[in-house]
Amino acid sequence: MKISLSNFKSKIDSVIVERGEGYFYQGLVRELEEIDEGQWLALVEGTEDYNVKVKVENNKIVESVCDCPYDLGSFCKHEVAVYCAVQEYLAEENNTVGEVMGKNKRKTEKKVKRKTVAEAIDEILRELSHELLVEMARDYALKNREFRSIILSQKALESSGDSRKVYRQIIRESLRSARDRHGFIDYWSTRQAVRSAMELMDKADQLMDKNKAAQAAPIYQTVIEELIPELQRADDSNGDFGEAINWAFEQFGKCADLIKDKNVKVELFSYCLNEADHERYDGWSDWQWEFLRIASKIISNDDEEKSLFAKADEICSKSTGEFSDKYDHERAAEIKLDVIKRRGGKKEAERFIFDNLCYTPIRRIAIEKAFSNKNFLQAKQLANDGIEQNKNYLGLVVEWLNWLLKIAEREKNKKDIKKYTKKLFFETGEFDYYDKFKKTCSQKDWEAEVKKLLKELNKAKNSRASNLYTIAEIFIKEEQWPELLDLVRRNLSMQTMNFYHKHLAKHFPDDLIVIYEQLCRKELIQAIGRAHYQEVCRMLRRMKKLGAGEKVNELVDEFRITYKNRRALLDELDQV
Repeated sequence: MKISLSNFKSKIDSVIVERGEGYFYQGLVRELEEIDEGQWLALVEGTEDYNVKVKVENNKIVESVCDCPYDLGSFCKHEVAVYCAVQEYLAEENNTVGEVMGKNKRKTEKKVKRKTVAEAIDEILRELSHELLVEMARDYALKNREFRSIILSQKALESSGDSRKVYRQIIRESLRSARDRHGFIDYWSTRQAVRSAMELMDKADQLMDKNKAAQAAPIYQTVIEELIPELQRADDSNGDFGEAINWAFEQFGKCADLIKDKNVKVELFSYCLNEADHERYDGWSDWQWEFLRIASKIISNDDEEKSLFAKADEICSKSTGEFSDKYDHERAAEIKLDVIKRRGGKKEAERFIFDNLCYTPIRRIAIEKAFSNKNFLQAKQLANDGIEQNKNYLGLVVEWLNWLLKIAEREKNKKDIKKYTKKLFFETGEFDYYDKFKKTCSQKDWEAEVKKLLKELNKAKNSRASNLYTIAEIFIKEEQWPELLDLVRRNLSMQTMNFYHKHLAKHFPDDLIVIYEQLCRKELIQAIGRAHYQEVCRMLRRMKKLGAGEKVNELVDEFRITYKNRRALLDELDQV
């Protein structure tokens, strides 16, 4: 996002601009501060108070964030209000500088630089004595739990021992401050709730950069342990919790790989197995498997391998429902194969793959291997068996069909390419396959193939391609305009007319005038509201462009009389 601070209003929805300007002119933008160079912070008052952060570089707004819940567009009214405030502040500052410099000064004269909040604070802090700074920090730490936890964490971050108690205290304080009186963390408070966890992980990342993975690992572990249970009591629609947890898992996995101490690795392996089975992860199987995946990377002996496989089987045995059972077994198979490849060797891995083709990730590996070895007969067999095995899972059927198409293309088998592109088009409705299918046919045969294809689509009720829009797109591609008109007539609605007007207008203007008249009358029977009336008037304007100006005037007069009590409709008819 980069928009000019000078003319941002032309780039933003006019309704949002109008509302934002209203907030600004009412004086609802408070505490506008330039925290650092080009970085502005303000509080905007409304039904609630919202914080807005704006970053400006070279008179362009390059970053903008508001913590309000609005998500229907790129900018909210609070952001616009702050843009207006920043614009006014800078304009006033420039005018003041101009007055000081005098009207006749050259433009190259250096402008007096204002101090940002950060610079002003830095200047004051440099002037304060060490003793006073310590006293101030101490007093504030005693009054503010979160700040106190951050102070206490500094020593823990440099310690080689287990400081998870301190990390836990810091994270819990942040969570506590974000809860409402019922103990719930709402949509607007999740960022505040995970703030301390994110700050701790920033410190942990710094430790990782200094090759101190053993000291960083406990931070990631604590974040995972504390945040996951909190998901049961939070609205994480914006993904703040999920992002923090995923980051913690990713970095914890890197720690496990980097740590060289064998005793620490044994402890981490045991930790991962125990955590995977902990009740706090009930219902979060993705993260249970993530612990086992990390454990699989640090196995050092046969006993640990047996323990890992046993734990994977134990989790699978607790699966409930067809989908979760399938998913858990597939994750277990992936982890086991990865371990066998690294520890057992080529033959054991091949045997495991052969014995576990019922699991999608394993079948996928087998097909990829057969294809890369140019064993196309085996690859085709694996794909066809996969289609039969997964016939109730459309996504997997499409995946295996794509493999069959890929093999056919590699073998330059035109008959199979035609067969599988047509099948894939039926299953997906995607026109990339339609275009490939067309290339397999001669120009002479194509007309007959299209008729056959359309006949099959009209019969196939369960196919993704057997719908109005796909069939209409075929008519458009093949320039079958009478057929498209007939299809639209049989499925008449404002939506279909919006889609296909541009394709039909130049071929059937008179037919469309009749259709629009019928549709306008039908749509006005019910009083639905202004937005609906605007659509009706849009159709009337289209009739005008098609050459039915007099007819439109007659209809407008008729509707004014028939619906004289519909104020919104009368307003919209004035615009026709």
